[in-house]
Order: sequence, then C-alpha cells, then structure tokens
Amino acid sequence: MVMLVLWGSISPQLMQKVMSLYLDDLKLHDAGCLEVSGIQKLAKMGTNGTFPSNIWRDFKALLPAPKLPKPCMLQFPIKHTSLGKIMASMPLLLPHTLFSAIYTHYPDMWQKIVYPGRTTCGKFWSAVQGSPQFASHPVRLRSSLSLALDL
Repeated sequence: MVMLVLWGSISPQLMQKVMSLYLDDLKLHDAGCLEVSGIQKLAKMGTNGTFPSNIWRDFKALLPAPKLPKPCMLQFPIKHTSLGKIMASMPLLLPHTLFSAIYTHYPDMWQKIVYPGRTTCGKFWSAVQGSPQFASHPVRLRSSLSLALDL
C-alpha cells in the first residue's frame, strides 16, 4: 500500500482509510468473528490477478442484483442556451415505487432513513398540515393519520 501511495496510484487518505478498515478486520479475526469467504472471492478476481482486464467483470458478477426499480425514461421540456426549448428524455425514479422497494427489500434502511420512528413521523405530519398540498390531499382524511400525529 505504501508503494501505491509513493507511485501516485492511490492517495494517502485512501491508504489510511483502507488500513483503518484492515485493522478493524484484524480485530474481528482475532476474536474469531471474521467471515473470510468474501475476501477470498475478491482475491480470486481476474484469476488471482493474472488477467487484470477481467477483474471488473468478475467484481460485477459478485455483486447482488439490485432490488430497486429501474428509472422510467420520461420526456421533459428543457431550455437549451443555443437550441431553445427542446424535449429531452431523462431518467426518473417514481417515489412510490422506490419507497415500496425499500420497504420490501431493505427493511433496515426503511427504518433508518424513511421511517425512523413514530415521533419523527408525527413531527413530519404536523409540519405539513398547514401546507396547501396537504389541505387538498386525500391522505388528510385517513384515520391512521391521527395515530401518526399522536392525536
């Protein structure tokens, strides 16, 4: 690693981070808690480095297939500096499909970033109650909303 820094292949900051993570792994190994099968798979990529051009392919094959929805391609009007108003195809993740996939496939992340708890949810609904979007939205009529607001 030191030579990679000295040759300019990696930054000293990256080396420090890798070494810090390595030290954590050594502690897990000493405690008998380190699962090494992943390390072995990564080390074998590109036929143990013999074929470096195959490492990226092998790495992608080791990754799990994403369980999030693919973006929809939609046409949007765009103002271009020289072409004027044009239509451009742009990717868009639909929030309801994204949230559904996170809830279904990644429950820990759902708890951490989308629904961190009843109190936080109640604060959100209290904050949006006065907004014009909420006043005309059917969700305001749901009885479950009063539970979220702790009313």
